[in-house]
Amino acid sequence: MKLFLTSSLVLLAFVALAQNVGIGTSNPTRLLSVNGTVLVDAGNMNTGAGDSASLRFGTNGMAAISSNKGVAGVNTNGLDFWTNNNRRMIINTSGFVGINNTEPSYRLDVGGAIHATSSIYTDASAIISGGASIAGITTIGGNTYLNSSAFVADYMGIGTNFSSTYRLNVNGNALIGTNLGVNGTIRVDGAANLNSTLTVDGKLTSEGRAIMLSNTGTTLRSGFSSGAFTVSLNAGQVADVAFIVPTFAGNNNNVRVMVAQLVPGTGASNWGAVVFTPHSIDPSDAGYSNQSTVRIRMQNASSALANLGTNAVLHLFTVVTH
Repeated sequence: MKLFLTSSLVLLAFVALAQNVGIGTSNPTRLLSVNGTVLVDAGNMNTGAGDSASLRFGTNGMAAISSNKGVAGVNTNGLDFWTNNNRRMIINTSGFVGINNTEPSYRLDVGGAIHATSSIYTDASAIISGGASIAGITTIGGNTYLNSSAFVADYMGIGTNFSSTYRLNVNGNALIGTNLGVNGTIRVDGAANLNSTLTVDGKLTSEGRAIMLSNTGTTLRSGFSSGAFTVSLNAGQVADVAFIVPTFAGNNNNVRVMVAQLVPGTGASNWGAVVFTPHSIDPSDAGYSNQSTVRIRMQNASSALANLGTNAVLHLFTVVTH
């Protein structure tokens, strides 16, 4: 009876003192306090599951941390993080982190969308290998900043969906503070306003039409045309030849036609004695399928025969008030 009572008192004292258990420490501050390394799965028994020789949290949450020790399988010898009994994140043996991705190829490889409520910074290039859509300047909790190079391997849309016709499709104003370099064709579907000098080192094509501004503030449209003819003039003789000019409409007084160049034809002689005078401009000449025409009066100002040759070509420059 005395021995039983003594054992009971010792057991009661142990229970009273054992609310916190310490391993390697005499002053445990939690139910289990360990001063040293804790080894989980010392027998390398984990088979790649969250409930196989792993560190589990709770009885129903199916949340765990494990390391697959099988010869084959997902993320062997890496570290797996589980929730709801599903592998959510891994760290492989190369130190790559995969979220919803069991085979990460980068330091952080995410299989899904990433959302940030603040800024995202990169000290190196930002590479986008798929489509990129930027609906505005507040896509990531504020403005989007790129302090380094950005490489887009496919198509990009800003303010609209991307277009497979253009690498960059912008719906809205685009401002370039310095130079714009274009190695291909520039297409303008609307108005183009130029507030400074336009320098063209090569060919400028405007599909046959160009808008110009004169020194009086009048907007002008200009165009080139040419026509072939065969004329031989005696001394003092005059001939009128019709030439087609770029189409125009309105008052003939708003049209100016100038002779730009004469290319003498075969057998030409004394052609420099001929004076060319444009007159009788017609916006819709019935004799020439209602096209716009001008008459060029050719007068031999010399006392000898002037032959312009066979198939001579006269180039004209026409300016119309727009």
